[in-house]
Amino acid sequence: MTRTMPTPNKPKLLSPVLLRVAGLSIDVLDGLRAPVITHRLHQYEHWRRRVESRKEPLLAALFAVIEKHCPPGKPQQQLQQLRRDLHNDRAIRPKDITQAQHWLSESLLNQLITYIDDRKALERYMNTTAKLYRLQAIQGRQRFQQLVGNAAFQRGLALSSLSLLRQVVAYQQTNPASFRKDDFQVENGLLRYLSRAATKTTPYSTLTHLATIPVHAGESLDWKAGSPRSHVRLSVRLLGVFDAMLRTNRRLYEQWPVMVNPSVLISGEGLSYIRQTNGQVACVKISLNPVLRWVTSMRRPARTYKDWVDRIQQKFRSTSLEAHQYIDKLIELGLLQHPLPVSAADADWAIRLQDWLTQYRWMAPRFVDSQLSLIHALLATATMLPMATPGQRLSLLSKAQGVLAEHIGQLPAPPAPDFWPLRAEQLFFEDVTRSLQGHLPKPDVKRLITSVDRLTRHMVEVCTPPAYSLANLFKTTYPTTESVPVTTFFAHYLSQPESFQKSSVIAPDIRQQWEHWAAEGLRADTIQLRSEWIPDSSDTLLSQAVFWQSWTDSRGRLCAALNELAGGFGRLYGRFLPYFNHSLTHELVKTNHSATPADCLLVEATDDHYHNANFHPALVEGSILTPAGHVPPSSVQAIPLSDLSVRLSDDGQRVDLWHAPGHKRVQVVDMGFQADRSRLYTFLCQFAPLPELSLTVFNSVINAWYAEQKPAGTIRIGPRIVLDRRLIIQRKTWWLPVGAEAALPIEGDSFTFFRAAHSWQQRYQLPDEVFVSLPDAPNPDDHKPQYIRFDNALLVDLFRRLVRKAVTVGALLKVVEMRPTSDELIRIEGKRYAVEAVPQWYAPKPVSSVVEPLPGAAINQPLVTVNN
Repeated sequence: MTRTMPTPNKPKLLSPVLLRVAGLSIDVLDGLRAPVITHRLHQYEHWRRRVESRKEPLLAALFAVIEKHCPPGKPQQQLQQLRRDLHNDRAIRPKDITQAQHWLSESLLNQLITYIDDRKALERYMNTTAKLYRLQAIQGRQRFQQLVGNAAFQRGLALSSLSLLRQVVAYQQTNPASFRKDDFQVENGLLRYLSRAATKTTPYSTLTHLATIPVHAGESLDWKAGSPRSHVRLSVRLLGVFDAMLRTNRRLYEQWPVMVNPSVLISGEGLSYIRQTNGQVACVKISLNPVLRWVTSMRRPARTYKDWVDRIQQKFRSTSLEAHQYIDKLIELGLLQHPLPVSAADADWAIRLQDWLTQYRWMAPRFVDSQLSLIHALLATATMLPMATPGQRLSLLSKAQGVLAEHIGQLPAPPAPDFWPLRAEQLFFEDVTRSLQGHLPKPDVKRLITSVDRLTRHMVEVCTPPAYSLANLFKTTYPTTESVPVTTFFAHYLSQPESFQKSSVIAPDIRQQWEHWAAEGLRADTIQLRSEWIPDSSDTLLSQAVFWQSWTDSRGRLCAALNELAGGFGRLYGRFLPYFNHSLTHELVKTNHSATPADCLLVEATDDHYHNANFHPALVEGSILTPAGHVPPSSVQAIPLSDLSVRLSDDGQRVDLWHAPGHKRVQVVDMGFQADRSRLYTFLCQFAPLPELSLTVFNSVINAWYAEQKPAGTIRIGPRIVLDRRLIIQRKTWWLPVGAEAALPIEGDSFTFFRAAHSWQQRYQLPDEVFVSLPDAPNPDDHKPQYIRFDNALLVDLFRRLVRKAVTVGALLKVVEMRPTSDELIRIEGKRYAVEAVPQWYAPKPVSSVVEPLPGAAINQPLVTVNN
């Protein structure tokens, strides 16, 4: 049963823990490795160094003979030429040895012959290695051709990249010995997807499996797994398509609700509000007249378009045409909102829309039947996709796209570019769940959580987040005791973005403290930190979560590598909760409520984005209703922006958000996965229970200190940072040059590059397994970490393409060690899987909030600035 495990004065860990499991075992990549080639290259380098160590003494001995024993003239010239050829590693002819033997001692002659023979043997050894590499590469490609035939992989490709799926068969049927440029491009695309599926570098996709696992006492044995289960739903971008189609029928869309913009604020003879369209936000101010005053007084309840027209006709004795035109104008201006009667935050929006259309079918039977048939076809396709074979998926997706395109072709104008055109694989999205039998060891997990909790509490206490700069804006604009409507304050915020810091501020004494810790813990390229060095913080984290990958070390201890900090309150569980036991949802709602101070409201921000990642049930007390914002359908209450005000905290260090009618402080949480949100959304999230945390600030201070300890001109390295010997909070990282000047040329055949990559790896002492990315590349796909193993011919060829891109844009390669290594990965059914856990914990008890403002203190303030 789902429960939160209490421990006195310790973080309360939520159980079960959400897991993101790689869709494929990393074992599948083992068949592509060529360890015999890297072994031979190691042997070659060892042998070559031994041979090279004899070169200089031999050249010196030959020079002595030329100077002292060889007669001038032709004999001396021949011996000098021989020496030059040896120095330049040119071939030595037999006749050159015959001519030289007259002037060399027997021991020097044997030394020369042995050196030349060894050099020839080295060349033969490398030629044999090159032939063996080509054979291994062909065999590796043949195995890869079999791998990409994996049904689960192809089913994932169907909803990721149909273009690659269509080319799989042709790729499999081509002889690797006859590959052309196009074949290598297809191979690289397939290898990127397959390696990411096996190393779990795709965050949420059809190639990542989702599971939950409890935290119990006792030894954690090998996990058992059930069969994967597919869940396919319609993409929310289709809702934008239906919006465009339904608006062509006036009788229907007049039945949609029309609402007053929830940010409307009246001040004197002026009216101001926030307009939000496709993520773009503007603050608008217009003159007030009697009609507008009446319109804004009709905030509740929501009325249909037709009802608004009828009321305006009755109230102001206007004609039907005038009333329609007036309402349309107010909708165009954003003062009134006329959305579809379903929410884009609802994963089952298509079913809700189908129900609504069925209810109003009598108004336009033929048109509604056409829309219902399209929804039915799409839902039927979503029902069939989970069990469909890759070929069937290809057919179903193509057919669905054709049906949709036929309907869109009948529109007078296509939907907005944000919604159309859509590729066939973009019409649906898939989550895959997998049941697991096993558990995480409770004592070890709690020990790790306690370590990271102490560090995050410290970060909250010492980092001044960007939100605190709001206090400076407030102090320079309003009296310190004033309560200001959010609409007014946001207008100032939007007009002065340059005055707000974009990163947290760290005091100089805190920097020095962190640098001292680094100096104390420095061990070669690893910095070992200890929790007891971190001052105990009085700040209470209401809820926090992390992404980490764990493993058991040789001593049987649970270790973890931290990927990043993440928001709590169930944010990372939200989209997937419908797939798991409902008790988990109920537990999150209950725990979120109990973790919230009694004098606070815990609500979530909303905006007008359409994104599949943001589907989630309501887990907190309510939502902030923003202009065109999408509210979860199960949300208990929607608080309009006009009911919110801001004021300085009692200590004057921050701005607090208040719910004026309820006289409660409002704390705002971000419950969506999507990072790119509107300016209004990010503004509201600055009133979170705790600032958005990242260890980047902490790590960057230590990295800067570490770089200062290195000699000038050395490569940039980020040390491995470990907390309490078991929690890696930064993997060791290299920023490396590439290209010919770095002995990593991109020209030549594949073996030449494989050999160069091996030498490059040895030169910088890189581990065998790394993740490589190009953070400065123009293509966002190159920012994603790509798994590379230096004894894998196909992956090294993929690495070559990354190097070529780095050379083109003049960027450094970011190389990060793989921790846990492939041998340390969790075993499920005896196979190794990359597993990322998302532990979430709560503070032991809620913290009392600040004193509430006096009733009626939220007075409408005039809007001073208008800005986009």
